[in-house]
Amino acid sequence: MTGRCSDFNRGKGPVLRGLAARAPYFHNGSAANLQELVNFYDRRFNMQLTEEQKSDLVAFLNSPEVHRRWWRRPSDVATRYRSPIS
Repeated sequence: MTGRCSDFNRGKGPVLRGLAARAPYFHNGSAANLQELVNFYDRRFNMQLTEEQKSDLVAFLNSPEVHRRWWRRPSDVATRYRSPIS
């Protein structure tokens, strides 16, 4: 990324929708909940987050607004996009 206007929307960040419902985290399940996940990234990338910042981040990731606005159950999608041929 160069900071130019042409860079707008070129990068893609990680998807956070439904994250709280996908525990445990990592390929080996080493983080059982979001608090352990946030603590891992704080240590791994030396983010130096305060305890308040960590708890705020966990609260945001658990917030109903994140799930209501962005996350749909697979059954909702299947119902909405039913094939007209079936």
